[in-house]
Amino acid sequence: MKKWIKITGITAAVCIGAGLICFVSGVFAGAKSGVFISRRGIELEGSAYSDERYGISQIKDIEIEADDAKVEIKPSQDDTFGYSVTYEDTHSTPQVTVDNGKIRIEEKTSGGFWILDFGFAALFENRENVVTVYVPEKAALDTVKIDTSNGKVTADAWFTTQNLNVQSDNGKIELMQMICEKNAQVHCSNGKITVNAEFKGESLFSSNNGNVELAGAWEGTVTCKTNNGKIQVTAPKPESAYRVEAHTDNGSVYVNDNKVLNPYTAQNTQADTNLYAVSNNGSVRLEFAN
Repeated sequence: MKKWIKITGITAAVCIGAGLICFVSGVFAGAKSGVFISRRGIELEGSAYSDERYGISQIKDIEIEADDAKVEIKPSQDDTFGYSVTYEDTHSTPQVTVDNGKIRIEEKTSGGFWILDFGFAALFENRENVVTVYVPEKAALDTVKIDTSNGKVTADAWFTTQNLNVQSDNGKIELMQMICEKNAQVHCSNGKITVNAEFKGESLFSSNNGNVELAGAWEGTVTCKTNNGKIQVTAPKPESAYRVEAHTDNGSVYVNDNKVLNPYTAQNTQADTNLYAVSNNGSVRLEFAN
């Protein structure tokens, strides 16, 4: 009997060891490691992926709402709009609609709960949810609206929009190449804002906790604000082309690398562009063309 128990114990140990080896090998090979119960039934944790392209030339609005995803706007390789969505978690899936000239992507959370979630995959994979919209070169849009609770936002494509609204609770915001004709509101609760684009009308770039870096070309009124971070503005024209107000509660103000009075003002009466830069805690640096 003792011999039989010993053999059984050794066999069980070998099976457990083999199972662990298979599990770890599966994780390295890309297998998922969890079980999720929802209204759709019992599902293994896995990627929900869709990829679509639309030969629609009359798209005027792009709206993206994502709780936990990286959001990208990239140039299309042709004259069509398109999107790709990669979601790694089964309990959050994107709902995509294209209707009345609008591409709308909204994250939906499935009702359910985990009964097993080993979490080992995160040790071996760089897993993230990604939403990408492809925009044709020189596309003319009315509105671009992006709102994400936890994810980086990047837009690096040559298009024009009348209105721009980008919000991120926790993640960097990077905007390049685009042209905003009227109103722009860009806010990040926790993260850096980097902008190198063309803005007209009223433009606000603000962060609760992060640096704000602005370059490109602007007209109208441009405001850069941060509660805790530095502000760096690189202007394409001489200072005489702007009416300037800059201030920091804790830090210094620099104009072309020269420390100036804080607050700093330059009321150039012939200027047609207003530039405001305010930091509650951090330096403000303004660089103007010669």
